[in-house]
Amino acid sequence: TDEQREERRAAARQRYHELLGDASTHLSQERDRIQEIRGTWSDEQRAAQVEQDRLRRNVNQLSTSDEESTVYDIEEQPWLNKEGSGFMYNVAINYAAYGNIGALEEVCAHCQAREWKGEPNGMCCASEERGGQVVLPESLGRVVSTLDELIRCVYGDISRIPHQPNSWACERAILTPKNDQAQSMKAFSRKLRGMKWCTSP
Repeated sequence: TDEQREERRAAARQRYHELLGDASTHLSQERDRIQEIRGTWSDEQRAAQVEQDRLRRNVNQLSTSDEESTVYDIEEQPWLNKEGSGFMYNVAINYAAYGNIGALEEVCAHCQAREWKGEPNGMCCASEERGGQVVLPESLGRVVSTLDELIRCVYGDISRIPHQPNSWACERAILTPKNDQAQSMKAFSRKLRGMKWCTSP
């Protein structure tokens, strides 16, 4: 009937206006969220975003008259600034397309590790200053070479500790730090985590 039809139309109009309101609220929340994120950006991140926006505008303004003209994918941005980009991941960049970062062409004169061209000397070893040997900072403490030496450093006299020489579980229990040494072990592990370790394949 006409009355039912009018009720259905009124309900449809109401749903339509509710959807418009929801969409408007969502867009407003999204704008606020994006502004909050952009507020935490560094100057470098902001400059990279400005450059990407400029490229996106240029791509949008290109006139493509026929179907055979070059297809520009806005989702796939060029990787312009590679330095420090490991800390600023951008989903619009196809990093897999830029997988070739060069060959390991240089060879260290001291440790014969292969290096990239332009890599600073001494990144793989201590270079000339220490005769090509990797040297740990003194702040890390004494370096031990054997398990027995490590146990002596932790516990003093090894003969007091009952253990079977080849028992892995027993060695783990022996090397568990005593309560009074736990703090120094934690500090040592924090130092290790805070240091930058460089390796060459």
